[in-house]
Amino acid sequence: MGKFKDGLEDFYQIGKSYPCVEVLKKKSKENVSKIEAQLANDVVPFTFMTLMRIIRDVILQMGSPAPVIVSEGLNTMDVGRTVLVQTEPRTWLDAGTWGKIGVGLGYYIAVAIASPERLVVVVEGDFGFGFNAMEFEVSCPLFLNVF
Repeated sequence: MGKFKDGLEDFYQIGKSYPCVEVLKKKSKENVSKIEAQLANDVVPFTFMTLMRIIRDVILQMGSPAPVIVSEGLNTMDVGRTVLVQTEPRTWLDAGTWGKIGVGLGYYIAVAIASPERLVVVVEGDFGFGFNAMEFEVSCPLFLNVF
C-alpha cells in the first residue's frame, strides 16, 4: 500500500479492523446523542426539532403499513433522514443529494394515487413548500390522503 502525504496510511489501512469505520461509528453515536437531546427539549412555541419529534412519534404509533414519508427542503430533508424513523423499506422519498426543490408534492401525488391504502406524510421546508404550493390545489380535488 502506498504512502499518504498526510501520514494517515494506518488510518485507511484495509485489514481485520478498519480504524476509519470505528471513527465514523463513534461520530454517528455522538450525533444521535446530540439530536436526541434536542428532540427531548419541550418548549412553547415549538421549535423545529420539537415538531420533528411529534411527527416521528405519530409515525411510530401507526404500525403497518408504515406511511410513506416525503421530505423536501435542505434542513428539513437532512434532519428528517436522521429523526423520522422508517420501519419498512421503500417508505422514504426526498429531493436527493442535489436537492431538486419542487419534487415533494409531485412525489406525494404519485404515491397517493399508486398506493391509496397508505398514508403519505409530507414534511416540507419553507422553500420546498413555496415551490409546491400549487400542487396542493391539484391534490385537494383528488381527495388524496395527506397529513
